[in-house]
Amino acid sequence: MSGSGRPALRPALRPALLGAGAGLSYATFVVDLVRRGPSSLDHAVSELAAPGERWAWFYRAAEVGCAAAVLPLLPPVRSALPPGVGREVVTGATAVFAVAAAAAGVVPTPCGPGLAWGVVDLRPRSDLHDAASLLAESAAYVGVGAAWATTRRRGPRWFHRAAGWTLLVGVGSGLVHGATRSHAERRRVSGVSQRVDVLAVSTWLGCLGVLGAQAAQATRATRATRAAGTTGTTEPQGAPR
Repeated sequence: MSGSGRPALRPALRPALLGAGAGLSYATFVVDLVRRGPSSLDHAVSELAAPGERWAWFYRAAEVGCAAAVLPLLPPVRSALPPGVGREVVTGATAVFAVAAAAAGVVPTPCGPGLAWGVVDLRPRSDLHDAASLLAESAAYVGVGAAWATTRRRGPRWFHRAAGWTLLVGVGSGLVHGATRSHAERRRVSGVSQRVDVLAVSTWLGCLGVLGAQAAQATRATRATRAAGTTGTTEPQGAPR
């Protein structure tokens, strides 16, 4: 097995694949955009998973799948960050994001693009969905902010820059979405800004995967070096001189 070298790549590939899978799962609105075209942008992303909507099961499952990919990614991400409170905030907030996003998928908003809002009583389930979505959004950016702060002086520079851009693009688009979501005449602006926000978080999840892969590769290289050093310094009794 060691002759092919393939098993040696698995510890580094696993976090990268988890990050990519989480990012893709979180951005499944692209499927509806391809299917419906520009008219998809007139609706909130959460409406795509409403009961009765075509492929609603797919969007809900993707939210849960995103959480299933994020949670096992956190240990290598934590090991890659400088020790201190910051890395605990990054991993803790990202875990809250994953669980809350999954909850928002399990309890979807009751009205979708194909149903008039006045038909369904929104209060019981929509409030829970909105609370879970808000918690997920807030936790995600708390984690990004902590990652930016904790890598200002230590840690990968690319990761620090990625955190800064995610904050700038994601929080900015989120604020635009929040300011326009209740205005019918600005529905397209609200839809586009929300999707930019989602893409910012999705890209960030991919960055976490790359960081975790780098940490896993570095850990494996350190262990290999130590093992080689131990083997090189151990001399059998009675060995010829």
